[in-house]
Amino acid sequence: MNTPIRFIGTWTLGLVLLLAAGCRSSSEADSAATASPSGRPTLAWTEAALPSSLAEEKWNPETRAAAKAAESYKQAEYTIRHSDNLLSEASIRQRNDEMRAHLTSDFWTRAVNRRYTLLPLEISVRQKVSLRPENLRFQVCDQTENAVLLDYSADLVLLDGSGQETRRVPVEGRLTLTSAEGDWRVQGDAWDDAALRDLIVP
Repeated sequence: MNTPIRFIGTWTLGLVLLLAAGCRSSSEADSAATASPSGRPTLAWTEAALPSSLAEEKWNPETRAAAKAAESYKQAEYTIRHSDNLLSEASIRQRNDEMRAHLTSDFWTRAVNRRYTLLPLEISVRQKVSLRPENLRFQVCDQTENAVLLDYSADLVLLDGSGQETRRVPVEGRLTLTSAEGDWRVQGDAWDDAALRDLIVP
């Protein structure tokens, strides 16, 4: 990744299982995530939302489950219907409750305290648009029995009041997912800070 990213999770597990093709190099991401792999083999880009595509890449069941959890998280994070009260106390509380299901307890607490969960809402309010993600793709960087590191890319689509696309913003980042008894959740998200902040800052 060539754009600045913001790391909002802590990667604490050593990743040792190598996969089959190469991770995108990113000095920013590697410096932000202290245990991020560098130049290790990985799988090619794959649509996590399509089970047939996952099967074609011969991902193991744990990897597929982690990718599905990552896809569910990004869909929930970036799907926003615009309204005038998105940043009301009730709306913020609902938003944080919705994101809790996708995040580990520690990461959810950090994300809420630092208001990272509200960033898409702030974009919607500032731009006066609804949001939805398209072309969401994942690349496995590394994996252990209970942890998976994924690079992701997507188009963040901005929609006017009639549902017409007004802008399309490419975003990318890196997710850390951990598993407890088969329940995969996001432990960290290093996202494309510049692309998103440009939608908020005048």
